[in-house]
Amino acid sequence: MVRTTLTGEELEGFDEPAPTQHVKLVVPYPGADRPVLPDPEAGPDGPKPLMRTLTVRRFDPERQELEIDFAIHGHGPVSSWAASAKPGDVVALAGPGGRKYEIDPDAEWYLLAGDETAIPAMATLLEGLPASMPVEAYVEVADAAEELTFETQGQPRVTWLHRASNGQPAGRLLARTLGELPPKTGNGRIWLACEAMVMRDIRKLLLGDWGLNEDQIVTRGYWHEGDPNYRDSDYGQEEAPLKRDS
Repeated sequence: MVRTTLTGEELEGFDEPAPTQHVKLVVPYPGADRPVLPDPEAGPDGPKPLMRTLTVRRFDPERQELEIDFAIHGHGPVSSWAASAKPGDVVALAGPGGRKYEIDPDAEWYLLAGDETAIPAMATLLEGLPASMPVEAYVEVADAAEELTFETQGQPRVTWLHRASNGQPAGRLLARTLGELPPKTGNGRIWLACEAMVMRDIRKLLLGDWGLNEDQIVTRGYWHEGDPNYRDSDYGQEEAPLKRDS
């Protein structure tokens, strides 16, 4: 993970983001100094912005600083930009956007689950949950070197899953682990974000075997294997024509 801090008077009036909310971040193309901005008049053949949807990790309105954490995965222009970003680099952003996640203080328990791409959003939830709330978190990463320390009010039970020793594609260890848990009952809440097909498998488990209601869960497909420009609005609530990458 790499944390970048954006700052400038342009952040004056930026809305305080709710947990898991995101921004649209536009970065320069490799070799360029400034980003290409969206231009609705440019037409289909005009220059396209290099843009990704990313979670707001933290915002400080007094210092006018906005922090974004990047999962560096070794390929992709935005990941490469984050790995080499330096003071003075210029980006553009819009937001915060996305559905606001409302923490339910009356819930009996929370369970959070995801892969590397979910860590920033998961961290905002862990920081926002009441200290007295029973919380379990399951996080799949490559290996033990990728584990982080979450800043929380309470003492969540965090289980790190290392897929390098498992040898399966990203997300399968997470799905298998949740599938082996005894179904949770009662007035609980689940937040899940990972690869889109894996998310759908786990969503079926939660609504089927676990018998939870849709209003108890939020599921997000943050990425889809083989699609570098996957949409950012996948909640798995429709029968999407996705295929598992072979």
